[in-house]
Amino acid sequence: MKRENTNAQSDNATVGFKGPKGEAAHEPQFGKVRATVWKNLSENTGRHYYKMSIRRVETDKDGKVHLENSFWPEDMKDVAAAATSCRIWLEGNTDAFQKQREWKREKMRGSKRPKARKTQSANPEE
Repeated sequence: MKRENTNAQSDNATVGFKGPKGEAAHEPQFGKVRATVWKNLSENTGRHYYKMSIRRVETDKDGKVHLENSFWPEDMKDVAAAATSCRIWLEGNTDAFQKQREWKREKMRGSKRPKARKTQSANPEE
């Protein structure tokens, strides 16, 4: 049985492609598993944000390539490698994680309630 090469391939055919999900910014492939990092523009805020999709590359009898949403058990190692590659790319090329950390810090600061004051007892003997 022939073993697939699980190293990242440089098949970036759709990087820069603008589709319904946005612009493909990064696209690593491990074996038959292809991940895509999409750069999107929010219509509400006008800011860019990133999403990721992971698909299995399948070829039919006619040689046409299809992207499928399901995986074989033996693909799990490649799924993990693709997800890790996207995480590393996002950390090195965007401020997405830094913004998320700042947002969480700000949210935690805003959620702190003032401590309740101790009130004096109605009975002064206590």
